[in-house]
Amino acid sequence: MNSIQDKVAGLTTGNARSALYYLSRYLKQAAHFKAYRKDVFEDTERSAPSKVVRQAALEMIRFIEDAEGIHASAFDDQTYGRWAAHVREIENGLDPELTETDLARAREFLDEFGLPNPKT
Repeated sequence: MNSIQDKVAGLTTGNARSALYYLSRYLKQAAHFKAYRKDVFEDTERSAPSKVVRQAALEMIRFIEDAEGIHASAFDDQTYGRWAAHVREIENGLDPELTETDLARAREFLDEFGLPNPKT
């Protein structure tokens, strides 16, 4: 099977996870696009994906549909399952360690709500 790993390789862990989330959402909802006409990138405005995340997700979507030669809405259960497992495999392999930026954001969040900071 072809891999989508290179599409997330240059992203931060957070952006990679987000792009994989939107990819998974797309694959899961593809069969229902015509009936509901929903954009998988439309979440609440607060959680809409960044341009980087959206672009990475779109590149992975194109890669998968090109590899299969059909639109995701035509995937059978076996094809969907194979790609869903591949997405999980990539996500499970992402670096779980937080960056200094991630830690700083977490500290800011805790401070904002008056929660105690854990020792770091």
